Amino acid sequence: MYTQQLLDQIRSLLSMYVTELKFGSADLKLGGENFLRDLLALTHGYALKNINESQANAPAIDLVEENGDLAIQVTANSTIKTKVKETVEKFVKYQFHEQYKRLIVFHLVDETVKWDKSIEDSSQLYSLDWKRDVWDFKRIVEHLDSKNDPDQLEKVNQFLKKHVGEIPSTLGKLTPIPRNAGPIIGRSQELQDIHQRFETAKIVLLLKGIGGIGKTVTAREYLSRFGHHYQVMAWINFQRDWEKSLVSELLPYFEFSGEEKEVYKKILLKLQNMAGKKILVLDNFNKPNQQRELQQALHDWHILITSRQEMNFPVIPIDEFSLEEGIQLFEQFYPYPVEAILRDQLIEAVGRHTLMIEMVAKTLKRSFVGKVEDLLQHFQQMKFEAPLFQVKIPIEVSPEDQGFFPHLECLFSLAYLSAFELLILQRFTLFPTRVFSKEEIVTLFAFSEDKVLEMGEGVQSLIRQGWLQELEQGVQCHQVIRCYLLNKFPPQFEQHQEVIQNLSGKLYLELGENPLSKAAFLPLVESLYLFFGDLKEGALATSYNNIGIIYRILGQLEKALEFAKKAIEIDEEILDPKHPSLATSYSNIGIIYRILGQLESALEFAKKAIEIKEEILDPKHPSLATSYNNICTIYLSLGQLESALEFAKKAIEI
Repeated sequence: MYTQQLLDQIRSLLSMYVTELKFGSADLKLGGENFLRDLLALTHGYALKNINESQANAPAIDLVEENGDLAIQVTANSTIKTKVKETVEKFVKYQFHEQYKRLIVFHLVDETVKWDKSIEDSSQLYSLDWKRDVWDFKRIVEHLDSKNDPDQLEKVNQFLKKHVGEIPSTLGKLTPIPRNAGPIIGRSQELQDIHQRFETAKIVLLLKGIGGIGKTVTAREYLSRFGHHYQVMAWINFQRDWEKSLVSELLPYFEFSGEEKEVYKKILLKLQNMAGKKILVLDNFNKPNQQRELQQALHDWHILITSRQEMNFPVIPIDEFSLEEGIQLFEQFYPYPVEAILRDQLIEAVGRHTLMIEMVAKTLKRSFVGKVEDLLQHFQQMKFEAPLFQVKIPIEVSPEDQGFFPHLECLFSLAYLSAFELLILQRFTLFPTRVFSKEEIVTLFAFSEDKVLEMGEGVQSLIRQGWLQELEQGVQCHQVIRCYLLNKFPPQFEQHQEVIQNLSGKLYLELGENPLSKAAFLPLVESLYLFFGDLKEGALATSYNNIGIIYRILGQLEKALEFAKKAIEIDEEILDPKHPSLATSYSNIGIIYRILGQLESALEFAKKAIEIKEEILDPKHPSLATSYNNICTIYLSLGQLESALEFAKKAIEI
């Protein structure tokens, strides 16, 4: 353990030295040859002489062993391949290849590229093996590690401290590392996945999930649990641009001066040259077009990104809680007795979303105007104007205590969405939260044929931006986003009437068609009723009639009656008293009342239907015969046989 600590300190000190060579004083650069001479004496036992002390700027070589075994060219040239080729040419030109058995090119400021080739001079008198003879400070550390000599490591460490300086005490944490307020619930598997991925490779990992789901909390917890594996840690809060964010967060630590671009380069080089195991967390990164730059900038760091957006990095999804985890979180903020079934339904109603669970629990704890069942009902009926949602509560992402939806405003911004993308999202919010297949989206959202391609591109864009979730079975708009949008943009009938008309057609039951084939559409249309149920629109009446017929055939008579009444309420207000659609509505509700055994009501509406049909239809119209048969059946059930016979004869005549 002690030798490993010494080795880590040597790595850090050499990294500091390299950084000083790049950005430090000229004196240090001029002394680089002697520094390397003395260091190699300690690490390899070489007895080197700096020939530049007797011959200024000697060609091809800088350090030599006088016994002729070794010559070293010391360089800080960034184009290392060119420099090596030039050195070999000069090494032969000045006949050093006859004096020295081996040539090494030592690169002071950068890690050398790996290259399995030899470099020969043009006359092919000397060949330099790149892999063996092109060195950097990493080669020295590897040599020390292989020898594992504590005495030697201590001597090298003391030498470096003398010539470079002490390692800053703050090296371990380059920035303040945020911590969670206390133990977190869940995420154990995700944390283990992060650790295992980082243990196998230096990579960028993306914690991806919708806003408020717990990405930042998970990243904090990872540093809290696994931070002891790292020598260097940094936490960067992303602010519009990668370069600006890095400079803003790290400039107070490094205290570089100059233009922002130059300071960025200096900080980057400082980070690149730091030794040991390193991790950087980039929180709320939302610029996918900068991901390549980020990956190339810190290729030997572990980088943990939190984002809602899709990127080309390995992903660890941060998803909704399980119901059990949701209950734990709810009880953490609302530790009072509550009916379990209502609590569980409320947790499901907010999509098992971590922040939403926290907010509903805090709302209930602070509220004097409602209970669990009230809040559950508001979510089920989408009544977001209710006083419960105005209760001021504290949450971390908001600067002050405020109501439910102002907090969500802090999480979501629609600024980068196009008008058409927003319309697509609003179409999703019309329906209960569930997964929709591509075919269902095309079928239900009722965009014209010339807009289907654009709609598909819009859906993919919303997935990339994190507004929609792409799952194995299709695409979903999460409940938290649905609630946010419905509160911000209550649906307008004029904007979505083609959806209603389209669904009404889907519900029409052809003769002999199985009503079960229409059952999947029922909750979708009922969802629309939550938003447009008070409107008096013909398209709604048609939908309600169709729903009533399907429920009647399925044997759900109370539901059938509910929607039949809604249809009549609209038709009686907007249609002419003799309109055929009104006759249809009367007939439908009459049949339901008859099946329910409410024969007087059935007779009332059957008569209303016949009255309209007798006035507007041809006396021999088959629809009139059907109505006569219906009313005949009602009279029979009532025991009024004379009246039943009368209408039976009328039906037969047609």
